[in-house]
Amino acid sequence: MNEPAAPLTTNAPLLPWLVHEIARTLAIAPERVDADAEFDELGLDSVQAVGISGALSDQLAQELPATLLYEHRSIRELASYLERRRGAKS
Repeated sequence: MNEPAAPLTTNAPLLPWLVHEIARTLAIAPERVDADAEFDELGLDSVQAVGISGALSDQLAQELPATLLYEHRSIRELASYLERRRGAKS
């Protein structure tokens, strides 16, 4: 449960990676992570949110704001935003 999410490949869907990374951060099973719940409902604190933003930046090899998880309130919303952004760069 505490192992990092597998690295993202260029076209890998982001939702499963985000679910795994948040589950790892919260030390819970991925099955317990509701992709439609707001990040604060999941129990993420600000330090954890910034850490996930940094991990995403590293995985996607692009600069992302530390406030990313505050701008997009759920995993599904964030994944959708990032998929659109990634598609726009193709």
